[in-house]
Amino acid sequence: MPTYGQINYAMQFPEPIGVPDGTNGHISMWLDSFLRGNRDDQPRSSDGSILQALNLMNDTFVVNRTYPGTPVGALLPNNINLANTDLVNALFLNVLSRYPTATEMSEALQSLSNTQTRNQQAQNLLWSLYNKVDFIFNY
Repeated sequence: MPTYGQINYAMQFPEPIGVPDGTNGHISMWLDSFLRGNRDDQPRSSDGSILQALNLMNDTFVVNRTYPGTPVGALLPNNINLANTDLVNALFLNVLSRYPTATEMSEALQSLSNTQTRNQQAQNLLWSLYNKVDFIFNY
């Protein structure tokens, strides 16, 4: 580790498997299910697993982020008052880092068209984006 004067400058590597995260290891366990590897002896794998699918569908780490009232789920409250097209674009850009295709936009707009269930449909759209294959590969 290089030392300049009294200051040590150490390169920060990505955290390896099992490092405590301040949430009783919950986030680390969730990330470990994605086979993030250990920089020392386990390369990251792109293979999928049932545990990954279950975590994306049911884990509180993801589900809490789809509820508009939770502090970690700020994506919906910050965008829910946008027009439907803008809302769909915002959710796609924030979760998948891309705009929706014409088909995706059409289906999303159709589901958001009912004003009585718009908030629930927006929540469902966000949940489905977290569960798209695109999200898993972008992680």
